[in-house]
Amino acid sequence: MKKLLLLFIVSLLSVACKKEKQTDLTGNQKQITVQNENGEKESNASVKIFASVSDLIADTNAVSMFQSNENGIAVLPENTTNTIICLVQKGEKTSEFISTQYTGVNNNYTITISRPSQTQLLCGHGSKKWLMTGYSINGVPQSYVVTSTINSDGTWTDTNGNSGTWHFENNNTELVYDYSGSGMTVVFTVLEFTKNDIRLRSVQSGMTIDMEMTAVY
Repeated sequence: MKKLLLLFIVSLLSVACKKEKQTDLTGNQKQITVQNENGEKESNASVKIFASVSDLIADTNAVSMFQSNENGIAVLPENTTNTIICLVQKGEKTSEFISTQYTGVNNNYTITISRPSQTQLLCGHGSKKWLMTGYSINGVPQSYVVTSTINSDGTWTDTNGNSGTWHFENNNTELVYDYSGSGMTVVFTVLEFTKNDIRLRSVQSGMTIDMEMTAVY
């Protein structure tokens, strides 16, 4: 009887120790909490960890990828460093233009996502290059290989020597190019616009000009 009692006590102590160890392990886990600008938790958001900010901006060579759960939380590996380079995206909302590096507080990283402005999409983090991947006049494709650098200070330059200023009009539905020297102004209607691609159309002097540009990182 004494032996049975002793075995029972040992068994209880063993279970208690195991539970304590599991509690410690859970407490040491690092996690990301994803929220929007209103502080509301965002579920099913894509979470990517990068080795460099340049990789994050280009959204390439992610070291690891996760997804936030219904509570807006993504659990990270235990060996995650205290400071991480992280990109969180959900639909049109992103953390890219809010912050790229985060330091954990009590093993938690709070990351906010929001919709970027048209200027942020066009100019990136101050300056962004766009390669002309399609150019046509009245529906006829033209050979026009050029790379444009568009700056957040409202200026632009092309590899063919053209330069000038730019701005959006009519609730960001039009992109206006002013050319230095010639005084020419070209108004483009924005047909499609994402972080990586833009399609523009301009009608002038009886000609319909269609342009497609792809972001270069």
